[in-house]
Amino acid sequence: LQYNPKHSTSLRLLGDIYNRVNNIQEALRFHEQSLKSELSHKNLYKLGMDYFYLGNKDKAMDCLRVTLPYHMESFYALATYSDYEFSKLDLDFLAKTFMEDKDANQRAVAGFSLAKILKKKKEYEKSFEVLVKANELRSMLIGPFDQESFLKNIKKIEECYLILKKLKLDFMLSDLNPIFILGSPRSGTTIIEQIISNHPDIYGAGDVSGVAPIWPVAVKEGITATNNMTGEDCEMNDLFTSKATMNFFNTPILSLGDPTKA
Repeated sequence: LQYNPKHSTSLRLLGDIYNRVNNIQEALRFHEQSLKSELSHKNLYKLGMDYFYLGNKDKAMDCLRVTLPYHMESFYALATYSDYEFSKLDLDFLAKTFMEDKDANQRAVAGFSLAKILKKKKEYEKSFEVLVKANELRSMLIGPFDQESFLKNIKKIEECYLILKKLKLDFMLSDLNPIFILGSPRSGTTIIEQIISNHPDIYGAGDVSGVAPIWPVAVKEGITATNNMTGEDCEMNDLFTSKATMNFFNTPILSLGDPTKA
């Protein structure tokens, strides 16, 4: 950027970095500059996601709907974080991409997007079938679980932690030591962090990941609880929840639940 302040790719990547460290305002600023330098579907998508993270759903949807059907990730974002009404043409396009596209990653994203939309339409059996196939595709792309590689990664994390414990942050006149909590999704890491953070000498910095797939459901649950606490009757009508569809250390995870049976 020192040589070319309007270099679109560099502006977009710098925005991505700020997004990763949760400085969304700076991410938004650089993604806006990137879009001014080059009007592209990828740049519009990045800008739309910044608006989602900032809670501006209307602006986010304005950016993302323009990219359809050319940017597959926009389908997934709209299906996950908004109440966007997809047309029959959109659904047909996703179904065709999921079944026929030569790019396995495009097929997987199309599948996850289609499953989200089918779930909202209460077509739960179809949604489950698509999720299973999409998860198989994603697992194929990243490779099977390798126990030896997994144990090596854990060993590296342990070594890094031990090195950090020996460091003295003299420039801050501090002897603070970091605490890392690691584990598979849904294994109890959040409650462990909350318990430890209740100690007066420990600060809980939260998760390092971005917006998780469970976030839209959590928001809806929060709104429902708030309405009930203020005296307005409100029910959580979701009969089926796709809580997590992800891969942790190359282990495919598909977690499905029916709150009515809880």
